[in-house]
Amino acid sequence: MGDRNERAFYRVQTSLPVRCRRVEPEEVLEFAVRTQESRDAQAAVPAELAAWAARIEDKLDTLLARLDPERPPPLSHRDAQSVVLSGSGMMLGSSDDLLPGDDVLLEFLLPGSPPRRVEALAQVVGLRRMDEAGHAQVAVRFGAIDEADRQAIVRAVYEVEVLSRRQNGDGGADADPEAQEDGAEGAL
Repeated sequence: MGDRNERAFYRVQTSLPVRCRRVEPEEVLEFAVRTQESRDAQAAVPAELAAWAARIEDKLDTLLARLDPERPPPLSHRDAQSVVLSGSGMMLGSSDDLLPGDDVLLEFLLPGSPPRRVEALAQVVGLRRMDEAGHAQVAVRFGAIDEADRQAIVRAVYEVEVLSRRQNGDGGADADPEAQEDGAEGAL
């Protein structure tokens, strides 16, 4: 199970702005409907217009967060944390009391100009306790994710790997598969 060749997607360690929260079963259905509606709307809109609309949506989210203190602010570089990312999932830090099998909503930004906002439903598949305060590394497997977002993740992973190899010579520090196996073997 821990054999790197059995994985569907390569993975890299990187830093991304990310949020993770547990979701209730009814939120899973709401997310699926919202994602399908968004996909249908995007199919009819040219890519340049969709990118422009996404920037406007981010600005509106910022404004709404300032007007409503209950609403979380949009993700920014201040939310960045070290993650292990692949096309099938992510390992990230969490202070929530999550358990294997819990459904979570992930929101994160992929690098780019503008950054690509990705939302995905995922399931907790592994945990690794990190410190006395109870902070854990949580391995999640993407469930409901737009296929275009998954492809953008795969491209981002590839770009991080290429950059790492250029900076570190031929293999780079991230090329050691054993260093990434600890904790949630087979999770990503």
